[in-house]
Amino acid sequence: PRTSCGPGAVTLAELTRLQRPLETLHRSKVRAAQIVADIIWSDPRDCRGIGANRHGSGLVSFGPDVASKFMAQEGISHLVRSHQL
Repeated sequence: PRTSCGPGAVTLAELTRLQRPLETLHRSKVRAAQIVADIIWSDPRDCRGIGANRHGSGLVSFGPDVASKFMAQEGISHLVRSHQL
């Protein structure tokens, strides 16, 4: 699943239903663990669309168009990243 767009995209409503504590298994087949891995490891990028991520296979980087689409679909005006290395 992707947290921002495409097949299997997640919604904010689905995020609020995730049971805590959250599990962060990178290559899990459990949807909740995949969602958490996407949230933690997906990175923004300057170009449009979705592409490979430096953190490993199966993880993505997303462009400003993807973030804008997610924000519009969810009715939010800001998307805050908790860290940037």
